[in-house]
Amino acid sequence: MNKEEIKGLSRIAGWIFVILGVLVIIKGFLDIFILSPSSEFVSIGNWMRYALFEVIYGIACVSVGLVIFKFINAYLTER
Repeated sequence: MNKEEIKGLSRIAGWIFVILGVLVIIKGFLDIFILSPSSEFVSIGNWMRYALFEVIYGIACVSVGLVIFKFINAYLTER
């Protein structure tokens, strides 16, 4: 594989991580502020804990995507 193929695949992976992360962050904030548990077996504390986990997971995914973009710019661009 040459640099152009690796660069394209890396961009696809970066965008997948960023889009997935943004969607998970939105879902987490919806769970925190708008949605509520529909079951009486889930406590509010557990619901909020899981929603916070979703937000943190989304931030981690966006961060990985941005690191991939930085890697592309630092190591795979023409010098």
